Amino acid sequence: MVREIKSDGTLGPIYFIRYNRHAGWNESNTDYPYYKTSKDKAFLDACESLLSDKLITLQWWEEDRANDGFFAINPGDVPGSAAFSATISTSKGSGKAFNFFHRADDVVVGLWKNQYSALSPDNGKTWTKISKNKSLLTDGAKTWGQKTNDGKYLIIHNQSVTRRNRYPMTSITSEDGHIFHDLLSLRNDFPPVRYHAIHKSPGAQYYRGIIEGNGNPPGNEAWVVYSVNKEDIWIAKITTPITGIEDGEINQNFEMVNNSMQMEKWNLYEPAWTSIEIIEDPVNPSNKVLELKDEEPIDYVRAERILPERDQFTLNFKVNPIQIPRGYFLDIEVQDIHGIRPMRIHLDTNWITFDHRYAKVPDPVKIELGKWHAFSLKFNCKDQAYSLAINGKTISEKIPFAFKVDSLQRLVFRTGPYRGEATPRLLHVASTDTSGLNIEDIPGTEKKVKASVFLIDDVKTRAE
Repeated sequence: MVREIKSDGTLGPIYFIRYNRHAGWNESNTDYPYYKTSKDKAFLDACESLLSDKLITLQWWEEDRANDGFFAINPGDVPGSAAFSATISTSKGSGKAFNFFHRADDVVVGLWKNQYSALSPDNGKTWTKISKNKSLLTDGAKTWGQKTNDGKYLIIHNQSVTRRNRYPMTSITSEDGHIFHDLLSLRNDFPPVRYHAIHKSPGAQYYRGIIEGNGNPPGNEAWVVYSVNKEDIWIAKITTPITGIEDGEINQNFEMVNNSMQMEKWNLYEPAWTSIEIIEDPVNPSNKVLELKDEEPIDYVRAERILPERDQFTLNFKVNPIQIPRGYFLDIEVQDIHGIRPMRIHLDTNWITFDHRYAKVPDPVKIELGKWHAFSLKFNCKDQAYSLAINGKTISEKIPFAFKVDSLQRLVFRTGPYRGEATPRLLHVASTDTSGLNIEDIPGTEKKVKASVFLIDDVKTRAE
């Protein structure tokens, strides 16, 4: 179907641009007219231009699957792939979720679900043999590829170990659109599945960016929309060039930042009933600070900053816990490059506590809401320990790490519990019970909870 979006934002009438005639649909038994009945020449010309674009229209094949010569190729006819029928699609077939990008040599790279790919030298008129790319370790979820504003190329997919879970959401990048490298995690966890059913794979999936020809928003970001748990629709704003490395010391206040969209070096996780804002400091209105607000019943808000990777350094930051309902909290972690968590500071309604697995930790420290608390930590991976001072008072000179790490690389502020493990039912060796049929829905997820509010400021690192 097709309709015009006019310059003033109004919409033209709806037309069918192509019928599934092989399935019995035509002008006589559908609710909207055929586009050729329009009297608008400019609209007709636009429709003809679209129909002649063999790349754009190849995206329609999955829902069409006609053999009338309209499509340049039949991407479902690949030796060894699961077969399509006229009415049923298979999860393992070829030809699904087509997307593409042009390399610098004008060759088109075509990507499909289930590791399938091919090349076209003539904008989709002819293609190389569609084959499985066994080095692209997807889990059956959709894959997205595009050229980015920094002149590089990006593929987003699920690098799944178990092939049952659709996480983490990962990116790989390339200078030439042929050899991809630098596997990085864009999103490494997911909230609990609220409503259980069959075929509801947990995690991020159905990736879709802005295809070539559909415009390019201002800025240097890649924009990708996707589903989480087949429930919520998310948008990822990915700053380019994509990197997991920070070389310079951190000296982050928020005086020159107007909103969270300008926090390009932070990784922000912001569900619908949370917010990450730059606000005036209620203690000192001339100061601007970062606010984390969380009203999610089963999710959290998270702000993460990559640090220079090393084994010894000092980290300073300030936290003002404005409001913490009973049972809620802020976790502060410093992790290694793989997300291993050797330490955690835990702020709840009354106390600052320390969770270090089985390590000996200091006694809880009384907390005051509405006041700034200055934290100073010195990390030493050679000793597998760190020191901690709060508001200038030494809490401990040597707190043992909970897990052994060789270096540290990221700072995490998170208003909920850590979610990093694959549950047993996602593994190949798990129970044979059909996923979703032996688990109840989660009650109470349709209403906000009382807000948790935390302010953050003056994040700094220093080499030791």
